[in-house]
Amino acid sequence: MAIRESFADNNGVKIHYIDSESNDTFLTPLVICPGLSECAEDYLNLALSLYPRRVVVLSFRGRGKSESPKKGFSLEHHIGDIKAVVKMAGLQRFCLMGYSRGVSYALGFGLENPDLLKGMIVEDYPAEHKQMPKGWADEYLSFSGSTYPANKMNPNAVLGIEEESNQLYYWNQLYKINCSVLIMHGSGSESLLTSEQVDMYLTHWKNAKVEVFKDAGHDIQTENYDRFVEVIKNFLEVLD
Repeated sequence: MAIRESFADNNGVKIHYIDSESNDTFLTPLVICPGLSECAEDYLNLALSLYPRRVVVLSFRGRGKSESPKKGFSLEHHIGDIKAVVKMAGLQRFCLMGYSRGVSYALGFGLENPDLLKGMIVEDYPAEHKQMPKGWADEYLSFSGSTYPANKMNPNAVLGIEEESNQLYYWNQLYKINCSVLIMHGSGSESLLTSEQVDMYLTHWKNAKVEVFKDAGHDIQTENYDRFVEVIKNFLEVLD
């Protein structure tokens, strides 16, 4: 198996993505929108675990190998990054997965392009795009440590996200996304998706499936990786 690296152009900003390029056209492709400070390479192991299914993972602007403009970090710019990669990769019907803040970008894309979605995976995040509070960027950039990997994000991206982010709730629009949905979340105190918010998802997505990772926090991938992969595999096989 070979992982190909490529770049898509979003109005002059080069967006890096990795593509497992499987030739098995009967398997539903998976497109992954990483979390706030993650990049495409963080999902190499998952792409390998899901092969021969095609997996495409992007690094949003200002993360990983993607370019980082001086300005242009709004919700719309991030949705545009997904659009550019989907177009460049020639994807038609696929499953879209978002983790953490990547959920807000994935939902924004899905609401604009519901016909492209065969399925959606929501990982531990409510249906909203959060506005970053004043001072968040300075705190992020001053923090050093493995838990909060500031080195994965260009300072332009951190400052731009604080300056250009806005509060937006998707709940009343979710009905527009009518594909199969998998919701994964941890039951621990560090989870960013409450049981009340899960119920809100289920109010709008009647046929959504929920998988709870007992005693896990927000990072369910690290805390129970084998089950994480198995749950995704099972969901994608149903889509096929």
